[in-house]
Amino acid sequence: MLWGQKDKEHIKIDLARAYKALIKEWVFYMEHLSKDYPYLYSFAVRKNPFNKNACVEIR
Repeated sequence: MLWGQKDKEHIKIDLARAYKALIKEWVFYMEHLSKDYPYLYSFAVRKNPFNKNACVEIR
């Protein structure tokens, strides 16, 4: 199936919206963890999906 330029633009916009929503939810979740589960928060920060050098080991 060949994709037209308008299809590609539409999918690009949809992906950007979905990614923005996921990031927003991730931030809310991290706030929840920091308040209610500090040890899980510490682990989640070390395993940060936005950090290419993330490592779960405490250095």
